[in-house]
Amino acid sequence: MAGAGRASKLLPQEQCSSGCGGRRQAAPISIPQSIAPLPDLSESAIATTRSEDEWFALASRLQQQGELRLAVRAAYLGFAGGIGATRMADDSP
Repeated sequence: MAGAGRASKLLPQEQCSSGCGGRRQAAPISIPQSIAPLPDLSESAIATTRSEDEWFALASRLQQQGELRLAVRAAYLGFAGGIGATRMADDSP
């Protein structure tokens, strides 16, 4: 009966609030279904590889993640792509 006394000392510490019999329940985890890889945001990135809206959506996502330098870069590529699409940067007179 010495073991019974030991178990009664451990039971209140190990017992969960829902009475799960001494077992601790694992905390639920969240695993994303898929994570889209970041597009090229280097110095050699080409603004016309994505639409203006795609660049701004990426900039918003990066800002929310705290990646402010990359967010500004994506916004810049969105502006540059928009200017290129409207031909405002055309060299002709």
